[in-house]
Amino acid sequence: MADPAMLLLPAEEATEAGARWRALEASIPDPPLARGWDWTAAWLRNYGDVVPHRFAFAERSGETIGAALVTSSRASGRADLGLRRLHVGTAGEPEGEGVFVEYNGVLAAPGAVEAVAGGLIAALTAAGGWDELLLDGFELADARAFTVAAPELVVGEVASPCTDLAAIRADGGDVIAALGKGPRSRIRRSLRGMGELEGEWAVERDAALAIFDELVALHQARWEAAGERGAFVSPRAVGFHRDLIEALLPRQRVVLYRVHAGGETVACIYGMVDRNRLLFYQSGVVELDDQKLKPGLVAHALCMQACLERGLDAYDFLAGDSRYKRELATGEEGVAWGRLSRDTIRPLMSGAMRRLARRPRAVTPFD
Repeated sequence: MADPAMLLLPAEEATEAGARWRALEASIPDPPLARGWDWTAAWLRNYGDVVPHRFAFAERSGETIGAALVTSSRASGRADLGLRRLHVGTAGEPEGEGVFVEYNGVLAAPGAVEAVAGGLIAALTAAGGWDELLLDGFELADARAFTVAAPELVVGEVASPCTDLAAIRADGGDVIAALGKGPRSRIRRSLRGMGELEGEWAVERDAALAIFDELVALHQARWEAAGERGAFVSPRAVGFHRDLIEALLPRQRVVLYRVHAGGETVACIYGMVDRNRLLFYQSGVVELDDQKLKPGLVAHALCMQACLERGLDAYDFLAGDSRYKRELATGEEGVAWGRLSRDTIRPLMSGAMRRLARRPRAVTPFD
């Protein structure tokens, strides 16, 4: 099959890019969240003025079969200071202000991921002006598609703990009972010690944004007390998430969940729904005087139960090796980070790519 033609649109062509992107997205059954235009548009509104970017579209026989946002940044580490970097997807934000996208990739028509990946690498190689191409938080299948197009791409996989709600549903539907003995015991002890609890699942805009604002306040207070920045120190990050909530809530693709004890908030949870999976993003949890009580574990258990009862199939804690994730998960998925040095791109299989690629040199290790 012929290689797709690639169209690179500048940032100024966002209106045309959005129309093309939405048309492609509408043709894909249950498209991935972080590759949808709602996510991308929210990112552009909050980061588009500080992160150079362009839009890439793959076309075959006059039809758009793929779309990707390509952003630019400069490396800041001492070892590779000044390297010109390209990122596929919503990445490359200023340090400390990132969204930390996961299950990232290219938006592609069914069966076209490898063709889109190969066409994108060829087009970016021909355009030049970069030293490294980075894949940030990629879905494994998309990362593999890029390695087919560019075997020199070095990929590292990170585990993403998750709970299989579909399996628990089939086995009786009790989330707490499905957990290991230790976390099950701590959650049940906390439930007894915290008194009557009430869970709130936001369905209206004002309620959702109110829970989010309370979550941000709780999250930042806890992290700043520990001398850390927290996930929401940047107004751009907060703006991105507020915009995203407003865009996704009408289609029930975002979850804002709050737990009250005696009328007082003890925890808030925020996540997005991607292909019938809850992707847990962040939480805000109060500090209780009794350290044996675990409001965070309780909130997750109650939210997982609510997700199960609403028909979601999995509760994904995203990448990271935290104790609470391991305790609450029943399995794991994975996401990938990749790096391709332009100096290592060898001639690829198609004639078009052979004309575009450069001679091979030593591979730069992924770190």
